[in-house]
This record gives sequence, structure tokens and C-alpha cells, in this order.
Amino acid sequence: MYQIFIIVLIANAIWFALGLDIFTLRRLIFAKILIPKSERDTPVFHKLIATGPFIGGFNLAICDLKL
Repeated sequence: MYQIFIIVLIANAIWFALGLDIFTLRRLIFAKILIPKSERDTPVFHKLIATGPFIGGFNLAICDLKL
């Protein structure tokens, strides 16, 4: 039972670390996935890119709590 708990905890930390990566470091790719090509010249696209580090910060905090 203890080993399963450790495996789930590590998998959860990896999940949030990947969230940090996609939201903070690769925020343009993240925005391109969410916003259709026809809407990329709108302010929504640029605002979504700007909020990436904010969301990535939450993922970093949760990842740190898991470890």
C-alpha cells in the first residue's frame, strides 16, 4: 500500500511539473492549442499568453507541495 502511495505521489508531481512547463515555458504553444487560428489576432490570444506564467506558478506551488 505504501509503494502505491509513493508512485501516485511521484506521478502527481510529474503531472504538475509538466503543467508548469506548458503554461510557463511553452505558453505560446499552449495558447495555439486553445485558440483557433482564426481568432489568434484578437486580444484574447495575447491575454491567454500573458496569463501562462500565473497558471504555471500555481502548478509550481502544487508540485512543491507534492514533493
